[in-house]
Amino acid sequence: MTRVRLDKGRDGVSYKWFAFGSIAAALLICALFFTDATLPSKSTIRSSVLDNGKASAAAVTSAAKSGASVPQSATEGRRITFELASLKGGGTGTLTIQTRPSWAPLGVAQFHALVDAGFFEGCRFFRVVPNFVVQFGISGNPAVQAEWRKIRLQDDPVVATNKRGTVTFATSGPNTRTTQMFINTAANKGLDGQGFSPIGEIISGMDVVDQINDEYREKPKQGKIQMKGNEYLEEFPKMSYISSTKDKV
Repeated sequence: MTRVRLDKGRDGVSYKWFAFGSIAAALLICALFFTDATLPSKSTIRSSVLDNGKASAAAVTSAAKSGASVPQSATEGRRITFELASLKGGGTGTLTIQTRPSWAPLGVAQFHALVDAGFFEGCRFFRVVPNFVVQFGISGNPAVQAEWRKIRLQDDPVVATNKRGTVTFATSGPNTRTTQMFINTAANKGLDGQGFSPIGEIISGMDVVDQINDEYREKPKQGKIQMKGNEYLEEFPKMSYISSTKDKV
């Protein structure tokens, strides 16, 4: 069975420790900045998001701070609609996620907080592995991402399986969920035993998910997204993204 792990080295970031004063300090800063959540190989799940001005740095930072104490339970599920743009052929589409608090109450509470803050608006699907997952979840605004990365969730027990259409937080180890997420585009039952707990499922629009542009596959470098945000992601002009989010009444 392929083991889920954090692929730290692929972006050229080394986390070795050295006892050389300023060098050690510099490396420590780099390590803290670039540690990320990922999956396995069919494989490594990394993540990435964009802020196109809809959710300002100040607004999202404020929301992150006010939500620093994540509720211990989320009692009500919600239906949340994502409008997607720049799909294959330049099209647009809509998908609806039904959150399932009984599956992962802490994860659902965090997802709701991110949606309410407008965090996902403008977010691009920076990694697309056909018949496995599509990933998103790192803000294109480094200041915004830095604030949300301070909120690390305790793990929810895995109650539901990672079947096609489920939505799940990526991790970098136990109790490390922050903002990075993926949509399963195949039956990935092997992820269940590795601690990946789905927080909801797509109840309409999986045909839209299948149209997310997979041209760039795993080319975007997460370290560069963290450092430069949208400026770097402009190198991938056809990348699919979330243009807006809202609750479905």
